[in-house]
Amino acid sequence: MLFAATGLAYQLNHWWNDAHIPTDTDNAILSDKQREKISSQEKQRTSPVKTEETRYDFYALLVGLDMRGDVFMLNTDSILVAHIMPKKQKIKLVSLPRDLKVTNLEDRTVKINSVFADGYMQARTQSRLQPELLSGETVKLGQFHVYEELLGSGMVVLRETVEGYLDIPIDYTFLVNFQTVTELVDAVGGIEVDVQRMMVWEDSADGTAIYFEPGVQDVNGQQALNYARFRKDSRGEQYDSSDLDRNRRQQEVITKLVDKVVSWNSLPKVLNLIEIMAQHVKTDMGQTDMMNLAKDFYNDWSNGSVETIAFPGYWEYPYVHIEDEDLADVKQALQSVD
Repeated sequence: MLFAATGLAYQLNHWWNDAHIPTDTDNAILSDKQREKISSQEKQRTSPVKTEETRYDFYALLVGLDMRGDVFMLNTDSILVAHIMPKKQKIKLVSLPRDLKVTNLEDRTVKINSVFADGYMQARTQSRLQPELLSGETVKLGQFHVYEELLGSGMVVLRETVEGYLDIPIDYTFLVNFQTVTELVDAVGGIEVDVQRMMVWEDSADGTAIYFEPGVQDVNGQQALNYARFRKDSRGEQYDSSDLDRNRRQQEVITKLVDKVVSWNSLPKVLNLIEIMAQHVKTDMGQTDMMNLAKDFYNDWSNGSVETIAFPGYWEYPYVHIEDEDLADVKQALQSVD
């Protein structure tokens, strides 16, 4: 066990050096309007009083970017919020539809999947006028090297927008690309998913080929990614998948992946996954917090630790909307420790 803990500490230190992105609001490249909105939100938010039961709880924002090959897409393809409760060995997970109608930090109505891109581009424009805002440090994303202040600013703008929308304080952010899903699922030997409908899609432009028959089945990494991302169907618009169904499948893949890793009950085996995470995941979580979470996770957690929360939205061009009472229920379910 000592050897495993030492190995974990070494691997996490290596990961953190490659994966860390600063998302401190004070150092982000923001407009005056964005800073005013953030300050206003912080003053209005009432953080729940921490108890002995909830003192270790935290919220995390998981953001998926499409960075396959030589394509760097700024729109966020997946946005998930997790309420992580180590002492209860539970994670509550909610997916926000990419076309969800939100008000950004500039008080404009936008789709939520554009918020990161807007923050990134605003920071890039400002840094070209004031190059001294950049430290020169870069973060590697796939084949790209990106100034860390630009990524950090995009993450700050998205984080603050989600905080205002869900009335929660987000402690940590994680930026991932699709290759993470493919490699992690392959590394655990595949997962089992319950396909509820036929899926057919081919795209000669990027070589995507998706075909699923309904039923419970084992899938490898590429199949899991196709299953989670499926939206358009080659048979026509009437067969397309909604954003909400897509979110449900993404949650299913994450849940099955976590359950598979937990079932190993072997910390040394997890070390093999750290290298994958280092290549494809960027975060502002500190080294100590990473180590504590990893140890807590493997000491106490078990299958069924992830609880998914449905998002009962509806489509009305060009946005996904949600009724006020339904949004209140989502917030309550996410924040509850029960």
